[in-house]
Amino acid sequence: MFAPYVSAAAVAAGPSVPVAVHGLAAAQALTALLTVESLIFAALGVGVAVTAAVPGGRSPYLASGKLARRIALALTAVAFAAGTAWWQVFMRPTHPHGFFAWSEAIGVAIAVVAQPYFGWRLALGVK
Repeated sequence: MFAPYVSAAAVAAGPSVPVAVHGLAAAQALTALLTVESLIFAALGVGVAVTAAVPGGRSPYLASGKLARRIALALTAVAFAAGTAWWQVFMRPTHPHGFFAWSEAIGVAIAVVAQPYFGWRLALGVK
C-alpha cells in the first residue's frame, strides 16, 4: 500500500496542525467542494436556460430538461462530499461549543444543502 502523504510544513509545525492523509485536510476539502458546488450551480443555470424555446427549436435532449437534471445530480454528488467534509470539520472530534461556533457550522451546512435543493427544484420545474 502507499505511504500516507504528509507535507514537510505540517511535520515542521508540530502535532497541533491537522494533517491530511491521502488528500486534502477536511477544511480545505470543504472549501474546495463548496466552490465546486457553486460552479456547478452556475452551470445549472445554463442547463435551465437552454431549455427555452428558440426559433428553429432545440434538440429533444435539451428541451426536455434532461441536461438540467443531470447537472442537478452532479451537484448532489458534490454536496454529499461537502457534507462529509463538513462533518469532519465541525463534528470531529467534538461538536461545536458556543454560539459563534454553532452559527458557523449551521451557516456552512445551509450552504451545503441549499444548492442541491434549489437545483432540483429548478431542474424538475423545467418541462
